[in-house]
Amino acid sequence: MQLVREIEDNQKTLTQVMERINVNQKVPRPPYFPLKRLKDFIDVDQINDEQFSDLVAYYKSLGGVTLEEAVTISLNESMTEYVISHLTWLGDRYGTEALNVSKITSAIYEAMKGNNHFDPPTKSEFKIAMVAALKDIWYGRTAGKARGNVTQRDPWDDDE
Repeated sequence: MQLVREIEDNQKTLTQVMERINVNQKVPRPPYFPLKRLKDFIDVDQINDEQFSDLVAYYKSLGGVTLEEAVTISLNESMTEYVISHLTWLGDRYGTEALNVSKITSAIYEAMKGNNHFDPPTKSEFKIAMVAALKDIWYGRTAGKARGNVTQRDPWDDDE
């Protein structure tokens, strides 16, 4: 009986070690990433369950210490600026696609629920983080374009 308990304990330990190894492995980027066209974004909704699981594993491997950071990384790694500029949370009749019903969003949500750095988010918390990340990415990229390559003068760099 003692031997059976030891074997069970060893199996549990081995399972935990294997889970840690699997979590820390670099998961390859899906071949269709980053999405370059709006049609590519729409086509992702046709992926099968195995591809969806691979997508969740990829998003988990990207990391992130906070929910907001993890969501932003996931979006940045998923699609180009062009695609992001044509997305809103709910979509609209003017040509933007809805992010809230896409498989990409579902995969990111599943990955965020499995992140060890923060508590699993509620759907409401996740929505807030996604909308904020979308705005930050979009406004950050357009703000950089508006400024161009203008260097800002730092008064603390003067040699006096």
